[in-house]
Amino acid sequence: MSTSLPAGAGRLRANPNANSVCCRLLENCRWSKFEPLKRIIKPGVREEYETLCDATGKPAVAGLVMCFWYGSSHDGDVLRVDMCDEVAEDVLKLLQSKYPQFQTTDNRDNLMRCPLCGRHA
Repeated sequence: MSTSLPAGAGRLRANPNANSVCCRLLENCRWSKFEPLKRIIKPGVREEYETLCDATGKPAVAGLVMCFWYGSSHDGDVLRVDMCDEVAEDVLKLLQSKYPQFQTTDNRDNLMRCPLCGRHA
Protein backbone atom coordinates (compact mmCIF):
# COMPACT_ATOMS: atom_id res chain seq x y z
CA MET A 1 0.00 0.00 0.00
CA SER A 2 1.59 3.21 -1.12
CA THR A 3 0.69 6.49 0.54
CA SER A 4 2.01 9.90 -0.25
CA LEU A 5 3.07 12.30 2.46
CA PRO A 6 2.10 15.96 2.48
CA ALA A 7 4.60 18.43 1.07
CA GLY A 8 7.43 18.99 3.51
CA ALA A 9 6.72 15.89 5.59
CA GLY A 10 9.89 14.21 6.77
CA ARG A 11 12.00 17.28 6.10
CA LEU A 12 13.74 18.79 9.07
CA ARG A 13 12.75 22.42 9.49
CA ALA A 14 13.89 24.85 12.14
CA ASN A 15 11.18 25.19 14.77
CA PRO A 16 11.99 26.96 18.05
CA ASN A 17 9.18 25.06 19.83
CA ALA A 18 10.34 21.59 18.77
CA ASN A 19 12.66 19.93 21.26
CA SER A 20 13.72 16.95 19.18
CA VAL A 21 13.98 15.61 15.67
CA CYS A 22 10.88 13.51 16.34
CA CYS A 23 8.84 16.61 17.32
CA ARG A 24 9.88 18.36 14.13
CA LEU A 25 8.93 15.33 12.03
CA LEU A 26 5.61 14.86 13.79
CA GLU A 27 4.51 18.46 13.24
CA ASN A 28 4.54 17.83 9.48
CA CYS A 29 3.40 14.24 9.45
CA ARG A 30 -0.15 13.45 8.39
CA TRP A 31 -0.40 10.96 11.28
CA SER A 32 0.37 13.61 13.93
CA LYS A 33 -3.35 14.15 14.50
CA PHE A 34 -3.94 10.39 14.81
CA GLU A 35 -6.84 9.52 17.10
CA PRO A 36 -6.57 6.24 19.04
CA LEU A 37 -9.35 3.69 18.82
CA LYS A 38 -11.67 4.58 21.66
CA ARG A 39 -15.07 3.72 23.06
CA ILE A 40 -17.03 6.66 24.44
CA ILE A 41 -18.32 5.78 27.90
CA LYS A 42 -20.15 8.99 28.78
CA PRO A 43 -20.81 11.52 25.98
CA GLY A 44 -21.00 15.17 26.84
CA VAL A 45 -18.94 18.29 27.21
CA ARG A 46 -16.32 16.45 29.22
CA GLU A 47 -16.11 13.22 27.32
CA GLU A 48 -14.94 10.07 29.07
CA TYR A 49 -13.42 7.39 26.91
CA GLU A 50 -11.44 4.19 27.08
CA THR A 51 -8.53 3.54 24.71
CA LEU A 52 -8.79 0.10 23.13
CA CYS A 53 -6.11 -2.29 21.91
CA ASP A 54 -5.62 -2.07 18.14
CA ALA A 55 -5.21 -5.87 17.91
CA THR A 56 -7.81 -7.31 20.29
CA GLY A 57 -10.24 -4.51 21.16
CA LYS A 58 -9.57 -4.98 24.90
CA PRO A 59 -8.75 -1.95 27.11
CA ALA A 60 -5.28 -0.65 26.24
CA VAL A 61 -2.61 -0.36 28.92
CA ALA A 62 0.45 0.36 26.75
CA GLY A 63 1.39 2.15 23.57
CA LEU A 64 4.23 2.09 21.09
CA VAL A 65 5.24 5.02 18.86
CA MET A 66 7.94 4.74 16.19
CA CYS A 67 9.02 7.87 14.31
CA PHE A 68 11.01 7.22 11.15
CA TRP A 69 13.61 9.90 10.53
CA TYR A 70 15.39 11.25 7.48
CA GLY A 71 17.41 8.54 5.77
CA SER A 72 15.00 5.75 6.69
CA SER A 73 13.13 3.79 4.03
CA HIS A 74 9.98 5.03 5.84
CA ASP A 75 11.14 8.67 6.06
CA GLY A 76 8.55 10.81 7.84
CA ASP A 77 6.21 7.94 8.72
CA VAL A 78 4.92 7.31 12.23
CA LEU A 79 3.63 4.04 13.66
CA ARG A 80 1.31 4.33 16.66
CA VAL A 81 -0.06 1.23 18.36
CA ASP A 82 -2.24 0.95 21.47
CA MET A 83 -1.98 -2.45 23.16
CA CYS A 84 -3.70 -4.48 25.85
CA ASP A 85 -1.52 -6.19 28.45
CA GLU A 86 -1.15 -9.52 26.63
CA VAL A 87 -0.22 -7.91 23.28
CA ALA A 88 2.20 -5.51 25.02
CA GLU A 89 3.91 -8.44 26.76
CA ASP A 90 4.22 -10.33 23.45
CA VAL A 91 5.70 -7.29 21.67
CA LEU A 92 8.12 -6.60 24.54
CA LYS A 93 9.28 -10.24 24.63
CA LEU A 94 9.73 -10.25 20.84
CA LEU A 95 11.80 -7.04 20.92
CA GLN A 96 13.93 -8.21 23.85
CA SER A 97 14.51 -11.67 22.32
CA LYS A 98 16.02 -10.08 19.19
CA TYR A 99 17.52 -6.98 20.86
CA PRO A 100 18.33 -7.71 24.52
CA GLN A 101 19.59 -4.14 25.05
CA PHE A 102 15.97 -2.88 24.79
CA GLN A 103 15.03 -2.79 28.47
CA THR A 104 12.21 -0.99 30.24
CA THR A 105 12.91 1.66 32.85
CA ASP A 106 10.93 2.78 35.89
CA ASN A 107 9.01 5.93 34.97
CA ARG A 108 6.51 6.02 37.86
CA ASP A 109 7.79 9.36 39.15
CA ASN A 110 7.12 11.14 35.85
CA LEU A 111 3.70 9.51 35.44
CA MET A 112 2.50 11.22 38.60
CA ARG A 113 3.54 14.71 37.45
CA CYS A 114 1.24 17.29 35.91
CA PRO A 115 2.05 17.43 32.17
CA LEU A 116 1.48 21.20 32.09
CA CYS A 117 3.35 22.52 35.12
CA GLY A 118 5.47 19.50 36.16
CA ARG A 119 4.34 19.52 39.81
CA HIS A 120 4.09 16.15 41.47
CA ALA A 121 0.55 14.96 42.19
